[in-house]
Amino acid sequence: MTLPDEKEWERAMELAAELEVLSPAQQVIRVRELEAAGESPKILNILREYLEVPPPPPPFSIGDVVAGRFELLELIGDGGMGSVWRAKQISLGRDVALKMIYPTLVSPAMVKRLDLEKRILCALKHPGIVEIYDADVARTKEGLEAPFFVMSWRTAGLFWSGRKSTVAIEKSCSG
Repeated sequence: MTLPDEKEWERAMELAAELEVLSPAQQVIRVRELEAAGESPKILNILREYLEVPPPPPPFSIGDVVAGRFELLELIGDGGMGSVWRAKQISLGRDVALKMIYPTLVSPAMVKRLDLEKRILCALKHPGIVEIYDADVARTKEGLEAPFFVMSWRTAGLFWSGRKSTVAIEKSCSG
């Protein structure tokens, strides 16, 4: 990404002044509105870094059932965009990794990015790359949408870094 020019810096500073008076939750909502209105990704990135908005808490907890099909067993990691869980695919009784986007970050651009990521992972076949099993949108208790996709759970060859220490993801039960 190229550095912002003078006009972009002025726009970013103008928006930062607007956002500074808002609560963190209102800041996230306003940035989503700006993204949906077509604000420059460069300016949005400047704002996100400037505001240092911490990630929201995951919308689900251990033991919750997502989309009626996946029981959440363990939070593996969370970050600025979402969370990754070890979950049980109830119908098949197998462990899976479930990647979920925070509902407060759901926007057309984020949905497009998640869709691209899952399509790329679906197209790639390699022992070191997780396999995509499913994708859907869960509803939180508040009625917000939380897009997610489900991947093979691995212990060897793939590592995940998050707020917790690096965690090895368990070997897929396929095959």
